[in-house]
Parts: sequence; C-alpha cells; structure tokens
Amino acid sequence: MRPTFSSRRLPSVLRRFLAAFILLSMVHWTLAQTPNHPPEIHFLWPQYGRITEDSGEVLVPVELAGDLAAGTEVTVDYVDVPAPARPATAGEDYLPVAGKLTFSDSSRAQTIRLPLLPDGKVDGTKSIRLVLRNPSSPAQLSEWSIADVEVEDSETDVMLLNTPFFRTKDRIENLLALPDNQLLVIGSVEEVDGSPVGGWFRLDGDSTLDPTFPAPGAAFPTDAYPATVALAAQADGKILRIVMESDLNSVGKWTCLRHLANGQVDPSFNVPEEVTRHELNTVAVDPYGRILVGGLDIVARLLPDGGVDSRFRGHLPSGSRVRGIRILDDGRMLIAGEALDLDASALIRLLADGTKDPTFTRSLMGSAEEVNVFPGGNLLVTATRWLQSADDERSAVVWVLDSEGAIDRHFTPSLSDPFLSSVRAVPLKDGRVLVALNTQWKWSVSSSLSILGTDGTVERTLLASSLSISSLVTLGNGDLVVGGSFEAQMSGKPLQKLARFRILDPSASATTLAYTYPVFGESMGEAQLRVTRVGDVRKSATVRLTPAAAAATAGSDFAADTIEVKFAPLESEKTVTLPLVKDATRETDEDFTVRLAEDLNVQGSVTPPLRVWIKDDDHSGAVRIDRSFIGQALATDYQDVHGVRRNGTGDTAIWGGLNRKEGGWFHLGLFGPDGSLKAAIEPDFEIYEIAPLATGDWLVLRTVDYYANLELRRLSSAGEVVTTRAWAGEGSVWGLFSVPDGRHFLGIDRNGTQQLVRLGADGYPAAGFQPMNFRGYIRSVAVAQDGRIYVAGEFQTANETTASQVIRLYTDGRPDPSFHAGEFAGVVETLLPLAKGRVLVGGAFSSFDNTLCAGLVLLAGDGSVDEDFQRLPGAKDESSSEGGSVVVKVLAPHPEGKVWVGGNFQRFHGHLRRGIALMNQDGSIDAEVDFGRGCEQASWHPFLSPAEVKAILVENDGSLLVGGNFGSFDGFLTPGLIPLRGDLRVIRMYGTRVAGPDGLRIRFTAQPGKPYRLRFSTDLTSWTTQDTITPNGNETEWVIPNAGIEHGFYRLEE
Repeated sequence: MRPTFSSRRLPSVLRRFLAAFILLSMVHWTLAQTPNHPPEIHFLWPQYGRITEDSGEVLVPVELAGDLAAGTEVTVDYVDVPAPARPATAGEDYLPVAGKLTFSDSSRAQTIRLPLLPDGKVDGTKSIRLVLRNPSSPAQLSEWSIADVEVEDSETDVMLLNTPFFRTKDRIENLLALPDNQLLVIGSVEEVDGSPVGGWFRLDGDSTLDPTFPAPGAAFPTDAYPATVALAAQADGKILRIVMESDLNSVGKWTCLRHLANGQVDPSFNVPEEVTRHELNTVAVDPYGRILVGGLDIVARLLPDGGVDSRFRGHLPSGSRVRGIRILDDGRMLIAGEALDLDASALIRLLADGTKDPTFTRSLMGSAEEVNVFPGGNLLVTATRWLQSADDERSAVVWVLDSEGAIDRHFTPSLSDPFLSSVRAVPLKDGRVLVALNTQWKWSVSSSLSILGTDGTVERTLLASSLSISSLVTLGNGDLVVGGSFEAQMSGKPLQKLARFRILDPSASATTLAYTYPVFGESMGEAQLRVTRVGDVRKSATVRLTPAAAAATAGSDFAADTIEVKFAPLESEKTVTLPLVKDATRETDEDFTVRLAEDLNVQGSVTPPLRVWIKDDDHSGAVRIDRSFIGQALATDYQDVHGVRRNGTGDTAIWGGLNRKEGGWFHLGLFGPDGSLKAAIEPDFEIYEIAPLATGDWLVLRTVDYYANLELRRLSSAGEVVTTRAWAGEGSVWGLFSVPDGRHFLGIDRNGTQQLVRLGADGYPAAGFQPMNFRGYIRSVAVAQDGRIYVAGEFQTANETTASQVIRLYTDGRPDPSFHAGEFAGVVETLLPLAKGRVLVGGAFSSFDNTLCAGLVLLAGDGSVDEDFQRLPGAKDESSSEGGSVVVKVLAPHPEGKVWVGGNFQRFHGHLRRGIALMNQDGSIDAEVDFGRGCEQASWHPFLSPAEVKAILVENDGSLLVGGNFGSFDGFLTPGLIPLRGDLRVIRMYGTRVAGPDGLRIRFTAQPGKPYRLRFSTDLTSWTTQDTITPNGNETEWVIPNAGIEHGFYRLEE
C-alpha cells in the first residue's frame, strides 16, 4: 500500500513554514509578471511661474516615467480649465488648448504649447490650469497631473519717479513727508548729486535737493548721535524729532526737539524730564497742532512750548509701551503698542481728552508697532513680533481692521519668516497694502517690498535686496517713498538707498523718462535715454522730449532740438538718443535737464524733468588712453574686470562681469593684439582664474553649478574647448594660480588631503616637484627669480607643520625652514618677490607681527619686517578724510624695478592716489607718475561698491592694462578697463631749482603743430594752466622767468 501525504502528519511548525513558502512563491510569481515601475505620465512641475504675457507662448513639458515595453505606445489627453484663483480668460489672455500626447519607450518627453496674448492693460498676475486626462493602458496618471501656469502682467501700474543718486556706503535711516510733497531725509549720506550734505537734507517735490535746508549751523554730522527715533511735521513746517543717545554705560537718554522750518533748533520748545525719561518711541501732531508723544508707560499731550497739557488724561498701566500714534480727523487717537490696558491690548482708541474709548473693539494682543488708516476708514496694524487675535489666537504681522477695531477675516497674509526683524506697511487707496519686510539671520540681512491684495496674498514683489529697508512713507500727492541701505532693481531700473514711485489706477496711463546710467562721457557723442509707458498701453501715444540748459550749455555741450517719440498700440518702451558735443577743454562735470511734454493722445501722468550729467573725459594729457582698444567690443557703461592675462601670441584674456557694446553679458573675453574680440564665452557660473600656456591655449578654472563645484578646462586660442578635464591626475581641482614663467600651480583635493601641485609649460604635472600637503586655503602663489616659491593663504598646517599666512618653498616644493613670517591682522591677497630674497605682501590687514602697516608690508629674506620700509611716510596708516585704509589687491613689477600697486585706497604713502600707485624700489611713492583723479566710482553705478583696481598687466614698453570695478579713470569714462600707453610720467620741477640766470628751462620732444599746456600744482591734485605753446619743431624749450616761478610742481599736457 502506497503511503499518502497529509499535512496533518507534519508538526505544526512545519505546516506554518510550508504555507508561508507557498504564499511567498505566489507573490514572487505575481511580481515577476508585473513591471517593477508601472508607466506614469505627469507634468515635469506642478507650477510654472515668472512668465510674462508678452513671452508669446509657454512650453509646458510632460514626461513618461516608469517601465514601458519596447514597441508599446501610450497616450494622454490634455486640456485647459479655469484656474481656482485669479483665472486667466481663454481667448483674451491665452488661446485655449486641447489635444493628445503620445509616448513610447524611445519618446518619453512631450511638450504642450500654450500661446499667450498680450492685452495692453494692467490686470495683474493670472493663472492658467492645464489638466492631463484619460491615459491609455497600461499608463496611469501621477499626482502631478495638474499644472498651474502663472502669467505675470507685462504692463505695470508702478510709475517710477526720479530720485537722487547715492554712494555704496550711504544709508538712509528716517523719512518724513512734509507739506508741498517735500521729503525730509535723515541718515549717513555725505553728498547728493554731487552736493555735500550733513546728517539730514530736504528734497523738493521734484526730488531735487533743497539748497536752503538746513540753514547754516543747523546741520549735524553724518552718523551723529543722538540717533533719531521718530519724526513728525507741524502744519507750519516745523519738525518734531525724538532722539536718543547713550552714555558710556549704555544708559539711554531721550529728548524731544522741535526744529524750525530751516532746520535750526527752536529754543522756545522744551519738554520736561518727567516726559522724556519714559523712553519715548513716537510723536504725532493732531489737527489742532497739539503734540502727542508716547513711550514706556506714557502717552502725553504737549503744549506749544513743550510743557505737559494737564487736561489730557491719557493714563496707561505700568509695563505698557506706546510704539505708534495715529490721530483721526475727529481728534480721537489710535494707540499701538503692548500691554496698553489691563487686558494686554496691542491697539486701543482714546477719546479727544485722552480717556479710553470703550466702544472700540479689543481684537489684538501682543506688541503692535504702527497703525495707519485706509482712505475708507479701515485700519492697518503692523508688528515685528507676531500679533495675536484676541478671540481665536490667530497670529500675523499685518492686520486689517474695520474702523471700530473688528478684524477683517478676509485679509489673511502669509508673511511667515522666523528671522523677520522689522515690518513697515502703508495702506493704498484701493484697499491693498504696500509692505516692506526685513529679515536677519546672524549677519545676513535681506529685504523686500511687496503689494498685498485685499485678501492679504502677495500680488507681486516690487524689489528685493540683500540690504535693509528702514523707512516707508506716503507723500501728500500719494507718491510712495522707501529708504534704506538697499540696492535693487524695480521695473528694470537700478535703485539704491531711495526710491519714489506712484501706483496708478488700472485704467490710467503714464509716460516716464529714465536712463540705465545718468552720466555720459562727452566723448561718447550721445546720451541714451529710455522713454517708457506704464499703465494702460492699448492706444497709441506721442510724447516730446525737450532738453534744457543747466550748467551745460545748449549747442556747445548738447543738442537742444526737441525730439518726438511715437508709440504704437501695445508698445511700451523706446530708446532715444540725445547728441552730445565733444570739446577739448578740461572742465568740471556739467548737467542739463530733459522734460517730457504732455502726452498728445492719452491723458496721464508725466515724470518731472530728468537730470543728465555730462562727464568731462578730457584727461590730463600726461597719459595716452588707447580708445581704440576699449571701444571695439566692450560697452562704456558697466564692466567689472576680475583679471587680465596675456599669452605668448599677444592675445589677452579678460574675465569678470563684462558687457558687450551691442548689449549682453559674458564672463570671459579673448581679445586679439588689436583689441578685437575673438571669443566671448558665456559660462553659466563664475570664472575663478585663467592661466596662459606656451602653446597659446588657456587653462580656465570655473564653477559648474550653484554649489560652487569647480572644473578645469583647456581652451584653444580661439576659445574652443580642448578638454573639460585638463587635470589628468587624481583628485579634484579647487585652485589655479598663474605665474609669469608659465609653469602654473594647481590646488588639488585628493581624498580629503589638500595639495599644491606644479605644472609644466605644457599644462601637465611637472616632474621633480613634491606636492605640498596642507590644511587651509591658498590665496596667492608667486615665484622669485631664484626659483623659490612663496605661498600665501590661511593655513592650519603645511606638510604637517604649523604654518603662518606666508610660507616659502624650495624649487622642488620642499619647505624652506629659513623663512619664518609672523601673523597678519587681516587677509593676505597678493605677493611679489623682489631681489635679495625679499617679498612684498599686500592685502587687507592693519598689522604684521604686531607692527602697524597699511595693507602692504615688505618682508626680509628671513620673513621679518623690513624696518626701512616701515619708516616711510604713510606705511603704517592711510586712514584719512579722503577715505578708509589701504586694501591692496594686486602687485605688478615695473620694467625699471619699481612696483605697481593696485587696490581699494584713496591715499598711498602720504600722496593722493586713487586705486593705483607706482612705488620706487625703496618703497617710496613715485610722484612723477600721477593719474590725477585716478579710479573713481560714479554714484550712479548700478551695483555700487567702492572703486578698486583688481588687475594690472604691464607691457614690455611699460604701458599698462588696468582692470577692476570703477566708473572712470582720471575723469575718462571707461568703466572697469583702461589701457594706458606711452610715457606715464609727468614733468616735475621745483621752482627753487633754477637751470639758468634767465629762469627755469624745460626741454622736451614735441609733435610740431600740436598745442601743449604748461600746468602748475602745489599738491599734485589741482592743476592750473600757466601757458600754452604750439611748437614748430620736435625739440622744444620752454622758459619760465625767475620772477614767475612758484614753489610746487609743473607738468606738460597735450
């Protein structure tokens, strides 16, 4: 009898094991019959933004993901549907779309083309929703089957108005709207449009400087203390100012001052100490001219002489603090602050006598900063810290209430940021809100200015900056003004420190006149202005530009003809060219105004006159500026040159932020010997360094992503990529250091070990050099004439030994133990080895080894300081009223053994030298080479930063190619790059050194028929013409009689 199998005969453990095995086998078989990842169709992104309606169309990608068998096709339908919020209108804002997309294993990406229609009117940002439907089997839809396309309005209702131009270091702290649309400005500002100002100044209604304010003796210094806490204006033009100062123990003292309309302190106004001791925060004036102040535990009304009005019964509980006061037309007062009553209210209303209004709704708790009133009577309340609703514990920093204090539940802003540092907001007449936010995390500050809709959502951001916004006010005519330290753009126009603008009604139109840069060199031959229509541009329009003389003269400095500009429907911007007249006279910078006539076809607003500056670029004549080199390829508005290199074939590589003459940015330009642009290379990211090779090729170190990962490329002389991996060894390249002999250095990271590696002339690793292992960061590498190598940076160790910021290596890479440099109080930027083992070290440091030095120090062969160099005038400190200390960025050898010094400085070794100076072999200044005004940064610069020289290329004949971040050189408008040719010296003779009995004789080689001027100076800065001569022959002698000789300096100019 055959035995039968029964699971009942198996032990229970084996039965359970057998069941699990069978189940797992079935699951495995099922999975084997199913693709690992079933095909899914989805939009690449669920939301697409920053698309303007004048873009023409939007390309929306759709993607197939997952596994699909070869030869199989799947399809999906698509269609547009109304968006849930701010929907665009099909047929008016875009053309409706519907269709079918087909995918296969070899075709996994398709595109939906969505045509957009410009409408010429201001209607805000709108949304278009696209939906995927009906996927064919086996495909299915993922969660990203819906995509919203945000289309921004091409038209704008923001009309930018002209404001003065400020410098990088300027900072505006307080703004106050005055009668007649004047504006009081307080801050750290030294000059406005070239006119010096103190700690405060006043702008007229057209934003020009009021020369009558402040009166003599009424100015206070820039950055002066006491600091201004709050401002208010009386109807008679007087200004109320709360100030605070601290003593040595940081104990604050508050004062309330009143200034006359001319800025002088009103001696008849004195606020008693019983009020000022309450740490005053705010001041306001009621319709009857009475003054209210608020602070810690106090809200008080003052009499005209500053005394306390005892009839005012504004009593607050202990621990309260008033931060803002807004007086209503009926005399009642809105008080914003914290713990303003026993219920810890953040906003209360007082009756005219100061008692609390019991009918006002208690709605907010916490700490309110400001309260404003909409034209319709609703209230706008802001806070830096979160304000909390009294009934539902909802928190926000911006609230809208009705006139009786009840919360507007439809206004729900989402301005959450844990690093929020301040909030300022003003109401707009249509119920929207303009809000300025500042955030700060450690030392990082950022700001934004946005418009919130009536529901509290952000409609659009007008400007964003990495610097702060400090004040926001509304003028009497409705213009909005924002001030701070910000540098940003609004509607494509660069702004800094102060912006004034007007928000138009949706149906209104306006014409504005602006420029990208307000200063034009007279040698440019023209000034380009931008005429822009804002608002509704559906109709055609015609405007007229009329230039008018100011300091500049019509006809001799600029053409005075009226220019007519015509706009077609939907056309919003035109560029207009105003001819400038070039002369050969050295003169001061001059200005003229351009006015827009009223629009002939469309009623609307027109900006005030535009002020245009003509910069005199007739340079001193001691230096010949090669206009042909800089005029062929680069624009004359903005360049930021980081470096310049020359290869053996005479080609020049220039990198940084470069701007083509015909428009467009690029980061690396390869120029021929004549200055022609051979290649303009536009990498997506930053160029770090370039090194020329003997073959004519270039090594280029550049970033390849937003995470600053680096790549070393080798380019041909024509700019073509030879290889993207020019480094053939192990490890990643993080540094490239160019040296004159062509045997450059690389910084390599090999498995976490940092090394300095030397290359041969062919660009490949050189034999016989021992890579230096170190921990830290290298900034500069230089090779001395004896072959020894100097390395500067921030080191923890070098070859396992503790190292200073400057070390020296033997030619084979071994450390030189005979060189021991001390510590620098700052950063070392550049090195230049000199004879006798000495090395010149430049950077941003104030001392070396406890020895004071001004950004430059000469080290002896053993690494100690050269005492003779330190005894030179100005070697220890260059701080002066001309501008801060010396920061040396570049050192370059002169053919005669001297040294060119470039960087960010105003004075060098006791002499006025802006950005560049020539130093003798002993370290003293070469006074014969004087570039006059040197490198200057124009106040209209779009990315304001201190003028500085970053690169100096010395030719064999001693000529220079100077690059950096500057607006002009000795008055010649040549931003960022200046080629200097010929003899760079000026003729210098002391009047006491008489060559003969008849006077001082100057002999020179001249060009026949060409006029020359003899000029005199006592300080090498200001020069006056003494005489003019036109020589007949080459050898010319100029005689200055003994009786006419003055003690000072003479020089010849063409």
